[in-house]
Amino acid sequence: MFRVTVHRAIVAALANRDPAAAASAAAAHIARSERWLSATRPPVTEDAAKDPA
Repeated sequence: MFRVTVHRAIVAALANRDPAAAASAAAAHIARSERWLSATRPPVTEDAAKDPA
């Protein structure tokens, strides 16, 4: 449910023409997404880094 809430916050800030609030909400969303990816993705091995396929 957090994703819906944060997306609504971004859209509301844009609708209110509040660039600071939009940037803040977007940055919070990106930071949370980065933390989630770091916590859930498998570790990158040397072989995987060489061959992305």
